[in-house]
Amino acid sequence: MRTASVRRAWLGMLVGSALLCACGETGTPASTQTNSGAAAEPATETPAAQATQETADATPGVLTVGDQAPPLSSARWFRGEAREAVTPGRVTLVEFWATWCGPCITVMPHISELAETLGPRGLDVVAVSLDQGASAEQVVETFLEERADIVSFEVMLDEGATGRDWFEAAGRSGIPCSFVVAQDGRIAWIGHPMEPASDGSGNQLDRVIEGLLDGTYDIDAQARAAGEAAAAMASAAAEQTRVEEQVAELSAEMGKLWSQGDRRGVLEYIDQIVAIDPDNSHDLAQRKIEILLYELGEAEEALSAARALLAEPYADDSGMMLTMASLFSGGADPGEEGRAFAVDTARRVVALTDGTDPTTLVVLAEALFASGEPGAAVDTMRGALSLVDETSPAYATYELVLARYQSAAEAAGPADASAGG
Repeated sequence: MRTASVRRAWLGMLVGSALLCACGETGTPASTQTNSGAAAEPATETPAAQATQETADATPGVLTVGDQAPPLSSARWFRGEAREAVTPGRVTLVEFWATWCGPCITVMPHISELAETLGPRGLDVVAVSLDQGASAEQVVETFLEERADIVSFEVMLDEGATGRDWFEAAGRSGIPCSFVVAQDGRIAWIGHPMEPASDGSGNQLDRVIEGLLDGTYDIDAQARAAGEAAAAMASAAAEQTRVEEQVAELSAEMGKLWSQGDRRGVLEYIDQIVAIDPDNSHDLAQRKIEILLYELGEAEEALSAARALLAEPYADDSGMMLTMASLFSGGADPGEEGRAFAVDTARRVVALTDGTDPTTLVVLAEALFASGEPGAAVDTMRGALSLVDETSPAYATYELVLARYQSAAEAAGPADASAGG
């Protein structure tokens, strides 16, 4: 057992070092999981949700294209004539921003250009600041004084209701965010002010405004499309909620069986969860193989399960391939067929990355070594070393492992020693 745990520790260190070197590079697996050998309770992954200033992310909301524009409620109107609604008969761009939002400031020159060039044709631009706090008015006023060169439009400070009735009601979570209101008071478009046009020429905001001004923009058609998109988003959100609730129930039952030591029962629940939510169940899929191979000692069953996982649902998942190759190169004996599977699977991932990712080469080298091919392991490890900076922490680790492989190749005899160079 000591030999097995030492071997697993080596492999974990190798892949971990490779990941340190590969961080930030494109084309490498997003995550690489290796066998720990520990009897840890299975855990499900939680999807991460992020919102950025640059992207006005949307969720199903109450306010959408085709609806009448809500009122404008200001704490203070800095530029232009204060009013409580958009002006009938004119196109209005209502732009949500804040003084602390870099992307918002970046688009201001373009917004000013629209106001200056299209104002005479019937465009109003109202920028709604979402700055908050007791000093918000002073902060906005100072900003407008210092950046007067890029602000050629009306500016108001939201007192709360405008952001709620427009921005939040539309399900938006990021700024800058633009609302274009047609001459009849209906919302014609909602999106990021620099969103590219569908044909790749210019941006969509400009297209919408120009279309409204010359009478070619079809709000009714856009409203239908927006309604369909919102319905699809709502359906997807409801389905995701259903899946999460189902996974939570199954996970709770699985936890009970785990605490009772019923590994077979746990495996049944893992299968159900992976089938329901494969994208967020990588850890559970890995844990299934660990249980079969390392805890129950069922090498043939583990191999069959691994092959099934890589056939579906993880057929194109390079991270899962590396995980499987690592598991079948660890301390538990997977049998000759299992070791061959590890080598073949690792080679598939190396091919996918054109041999340019040290992580994949490290896993392949260990798979070759576990399969009794120390000479080939030496050659592969040298390839991994060539891709790593000599000053990186991984380099020294790789050299130690390479020395281990070389010693084994020399001990194996002339054939393997010559194969290792």
